Amino acid sequence: MQRNPIPHLPVAAVIFITTFSTQSTAADQIYLCELNGLERRIEIHYQQEIGLPPCEVRYFKEAEQPGSMQILWSADNETGYCEQKAAKFRQKLEGWGWQCAPTPSTDEERLQQ
Repeated sequence: MQRNPIPHLPVAAVIFITTFSTQSTAADQIYLCELNGLERRIEIHYQQEIGLPPCEVRYFKEAEQPGSMQILWSADNETGYCEQKAAKFRQKLEGWGWQCAPTPSTDEERLQQ
C-alpha cells in the first residue's frame, strides 16, 4: 500500500498536481512591459516544443493583482496562433504608452551560462 506523501490532500489531488507540474517541457516566450513604475508580463507558454501548439498566451499584472494570471488565448492545433495574438496584444499595450521588450526565458538563460 502506497502512502499519501501529503496526508491532508486526497491521492487524486497529489497525482493531478504531480502530473500537471511536470507537463511543461518547453521554454516560454516572455515580454516585460513597463509604464510609470508598473509592470505587466505577457507569456507565450508552450506545453511541448517551442513554437508548436498546444500553447497559451498568459497575462500578469503583478503589482495590481499579485499571483494572478489571465489566459487570454490558447491554441491546440494552429501553429503561430499564440505568437500572433501575443504580438497584437503587445502592440496594443505599446499604443497605450507601455514599453515592452522580450526577456530571455529560463531555458535560454541556462544555455547562456
